Amino acid sequence: MSTTSPQALHLIDKPLSEEDLANQIDNLSDLQGNILKGHGRDHSAHIFLKFKPGRIAMVRAWLHGPLKARITSAQKQIDDAAAFKATQKDGGVFQIFVVSAAGYAYLGKDTAAFGDASFRAGAQASIDPLNDPKIAAWEPGFADEIHAMLLIADVQQAKVAFMAREVAIEVSAFADVLVSQPGDQQKNERGNGIEHFGYVDGRSQPLMLERDLAGESDGRTLWNPMVGPAQVLIHDPFGGADSSGSYFVFRKLEEKVRAFKTQEQVLATAMGLTGDARELAGALVIGRFEDGTPVALSDEPLIEDSLPPNDAAVPNDFDYRHDTDGSRCPFMSHIRKSNPRGSGPGGLVDEMTRHMARRGITYGERAADTFEDISKMPVDGVGLLFMAYQRSIVDQFEFIQTLWVDNAGFPGAGSGMDPVIGQHANPAPTAQVWPKVWGQAGATVSFDFRDFVVMKGGEYFFSPSLSGIAAL
Repeated sequence: MSTTSPQALHLIDKPLSEEDLANQIDNLSDLQGNILKGHGRDHSAHIFLKFKPGRIAMVRAWLHGPLKARITSAQKQIDDAAAFKATQKDGGVFQIFVVSAAGYAYLGKDTAAFGDASFRAGAQASIDPLNDPKIAAWEPGFADEIHAMLLIADVQQAKVAFMAREVAIEVSAFADVLVSQPGDQQKNERGNGIEHFGYVDGRSQPLMLERDLAGESDGRTLWNPMVGPAQVLIHDPFGGADSSGSYFVFRKLEEKVRAFKTQEQVLATAMGLTGDARELAGALVIGRFEDGTPVALSDEPLIEDSLPPNDAAVPNDFDYRHDTDGSRCPFMSHIRKSNPRGSGPGGLVDEMTRHMARRGITYGERAADTFEDISKMPVDGVGLLFMAYQRSIVDQFEFIQTLWVDNAGFPGAGSGMDPVIGQHANPAPTAQVWPKVWGQAGATVSFDFRDFVVMKGGEYFFSPSLSGIAAL
């Protein structure tokens, strides 16, 4: 038997095999959950804390005692998933804890230990390069100095709400709750996660466990999402020698649903689409039909006709090698801007280094009939809680947002800004160019589609190892 210690997780650049998982118990027990794989609960609370002046001893006592004991490690998450598969037993409440640079400074830690300049400066310092709204337009709690965020997730909405209230009482002597933001995942009839515009979301995630290959039922010939944990992990500077952590970006994105869906119909008319074909207009905006069918593969949704109810499969094995003119999937479509699949000037090798582990969840509740009737769709108050793990905020989240999503010249000159999450500086960019006929080069229509997602606030955090929490 080998006595060699397993390699630190943040140094591994290939997906973790079953053998790897068996050998990595110590490191996985020190790593927080939700990073290598999403927690999978449909309800969550995101509790943003600001520690009170002069209460460092109380904060540390809470971190080292009650808080650390409740954190869900990556190993526990893996064990719970195995138990659920075998017995259908729910893994129970899931909790993780992340700390901002201001939080580390409050606790007396030198933030120079972190190599990411954007993390050290905090999200508010990136407002101008990201074209974010000014702080005065942020929701009040996010505009304050945030020190940490506790995420609580469960299958029961009521339990999450109760625990969030209990936490507020528990920390009241040494911290203020600036924001307690609930998240409740919207789903379609098949159980796929969707965002409030109605489209399947969360596909094309970097997959770091070999066992997750089962979800790629349509193959990996053209697109392979498998990566190693080094994609999102770095060494935790305050943890043990092999401890790993990850930078965590949180952004509250409000979706102007009624305005977005109304503009979809205006675009359909401008394209001359009629009848059921009008659905193509919205699909071109996103890059997928509502059911998840990639528009690069078809001009009409196929999943509803080809899969049985509750089948979670969503096609993902495709690229844009047969769509070099953008007549099938426009260059500015949301999924092409945020994941060009090798069609950008940097090539696939560089693009793959940019991908983050996205762990977002929708917020805001809606009645079922508001997904079908535009007149009943929400004007505001609903959206997406964007959350993502990465090894570098500068090279991953901010790179994608500034050099891909907001860049009208990416992936090529005249591509236009992402019509979903793109944020422009004044003056606004010119209107995008949309294909007039799907798959036919040359026939285009100029149309302005933007400003239906509004950033309401957020922060940059680090997800420390459990040993790193103990050292705070």
